[in-house]
Amino acid sequence: REWRHQQLAVFLKSIEKHVRRTHPAFLLTLNHAVGDPDFAYLSLADAMKIPSGELWHLKLGEDSSLYAYRLTEALSGEECIGLINSTDQIQPDYRYRVAVAEAYAGGGVFYFGPTHAPGIEFSRFLRQNPHPYVGTSSEASVAVLYSWRDQEFILSPGKDGTPTADLNRFRRAAALLAREHVPYDALVVEKVLKTKELARYRVIVAPELRLLVESDAGALEQYLRSGGRLLSIGHLGAIRQAG
Repeated sequence: REWRHQQLAVFLKSIEKHVRRTHPAFLLTLNHAVGDPDFAYLSLADAMKIPSGELWHLKLGEDSSLYAYRLTEALSGEECIGLINSTDQIQPDYRYRVAVAEAYAGGGVFYFGPTHAPGIEFSRFLRQNPHPYVGTSSEASVAVLYSWRDQEFILSPGKDGTPTADLNRFRRAAALLAREHVPYDALVVEKVLKTKELARYRVIVAPELRLLVESDAGALEQYLRSGGRLLSIGHLGAIRQAG
């Protein structure tokens, strides 16, 4: 599976390189559920920085979409483009308003049709109010760990007991924090955990993170010995990866 991600990354980068010879501002993107390991791999491989994240799996207005913007920012430092899939996602209007507010607050982008009245209202608001978050930094004291390798290779028992990939571990933890109005950052394990970076946070949340490299486990241990707090959901580090 990792080989397939690698080949897709090579393919996308070759397309972008070719087109930019005549169109330097060309941007290549694909529709991805942001929490899926394929986008995480492509982002870390510098093959795709900005995803358009379909939000079909969320009941907008009730399920938080903030995780998509936080995770994209952590992976590539860029913005996620939120996409709706059907009218029932934005009706009644409060669902739409919550979705665009989360995109705005999360530092992302939200796509909407040009004839949708709340969309017209929101675009007017954006024109009149330049983004207040430009040039700012996060003050979150909680960080949630994310690992594409853990999602890709470590299966969970399905409803019928059949092992299956669980792509929602990070999203479930992030949604809980959003419901409790707790600001959080995402930390990508594959970028290598550093004790100095971990020390910024009062609490680190590890949502069912079972696959750990020894160096990352050591950074977490040092963080704890220095007075940090770790909320581990599931069997943290039950599988150690050499390297």
